[in-house]
Amino acid sequence: MGFAQAGCYTSAIVPAQSVAGIGTGLASNGSVVTIDHGPTTLRPSTAVRIRGRQGKDSAWHDGGDLSILPEGVATGRVQRLDEAREAFVSDLAPADIQRLRAVAPAGGGIAVGGGRQTIATTMMSEDDATHYVSRLRDARWLRLTAPSSASLLAWVGAFLAETPIGSWELLDGRHAPLASALSGDVLVRAAVDRRSVLVADGMRWSDIDGFEIRALDPLPTLLAAIPIVPIVVLAALAVSSTGGEVHGTASDSEAPHGGSDTAFTAACDEPCTTRGSPLFTARARRRGYVRGLAGLEAAGDVNGGVRAGAIAGVRLYDNYDLVLTMRDQSSKANEMRTDRAAIGLMMGLQAPLSEASRWALAFGIGAGATLPAPHLFLMDFSLGLRRAFGEDWFVGVPVVASFQEAVAHTGVGSWSIGLGAQIGVAW
Repeated sequence: MGFAQAGCYTSAIVPAQSVAGIGTGLASNGSVVTIDHGPTTLRPSTAVRIRGRQGKDSAWHDGGDLSILPEGVATGRVQRLDEAREAFVSDLAPADIQRLRAVAPAGGGIAVGGGRQTIATTMMSEDDATHYVSRLRDARWLRLTAPSSASLLAWVGAFLAETPIGSWELLDGRHAPLASALSGDVLVRAAVDRRSVLVADGMRWSDIDGFEIRALDPLPTLLAAIPIVPIVVLAALAVSSTGGEVHGTASDSEAPHGGSDTAFTAACDEPCTTRGSPLFTARARRRGYVRGLAGLEAAGDVNGGVRAGAIAGVRLYDNYDLVLTMRDQSSKANEMRTDRAAIGLMMGLQAPLSEASRWALAFGIGAGATLPAPHLFLMDFSLGLRRAFGEDWFVGVPVVASFQEAVAHTGVGSWSIGLGAQIGVAW
């Protein structure tokens, strides 16, 4: 996963038919999949592992990486074998190599894999490309090149027509791997079948026992985070009064691991334009990781202070908010009212009350300063309910506890508590 999320996690095993039956191209950013002990939300950022029969599991992938094919579930790229421009083959006897040369097309060539070091590709990292080249060199693979994809597959098909042997790797015109560890009988089908053949990393439905879904559990994470607020408050006040720096550590959850992907093939009738049906749309995948966030807020406290302003920032993984706050603050002290602008930064976490609920418990903690100088340190934290409307809009009613310095750079000030209202959009 691309972002290390700290917090409490939950895992569930979902039957294969539950994933097969939820459809593809989901426009929303989450789909509720029913399992035996309750609904589990599958989102683009949810970690998913395919549980294979006989204990053969896939690697972990984000839900947004999955595509559905009639033959199985793809966990990455889905490519046409007839896009191949070069092939590598191993496990051939000397007699087989002679027969391979005998059926070579005009312009076709064979070279020992160890003699070529030009397989590095923009589709792979430098380390991955180096490892790939080294593996081919060590295995003494043979590299086959042909003038076109059609002539390459015809060559391979003619060679394999008698006996489908060897282990094959196919690369496209940019030297990027299309498929690995393909058996000869798969390539025979690609060469002689009138239908194009797709190849994908993943697993066939017949080999799938279920799906393991591992996701952040926001509510326990939020409840675990709230007790640290007094520590954060004291640390912030210490920084304000001393001008020093405070360094902290966060305990990230252990990254999911284990398993490996295998390739499987699927038929594609001409004209073949499909690459599989993604479980989520491109917009849903983007929204599952990051959304823009904007809104308006207002609050009043028991001391007669009021504030109103706007927020703008991002929402990450549907749970974490990071926003810039811009407010006009009006405070009352000694029967005198003072109006000042303020700017700050707020971090928040929202936790749905249940998997399918539009209600969420939202917690936020922020710090800032008044404008213009002298700058007074401000801090507040909030806890309240939010209600989602549609895919984008939300309203909230938080209880807000606020601190404001009375004299700049002293850390001396007063706390107040109040009630607020929010309206916002996350797109």
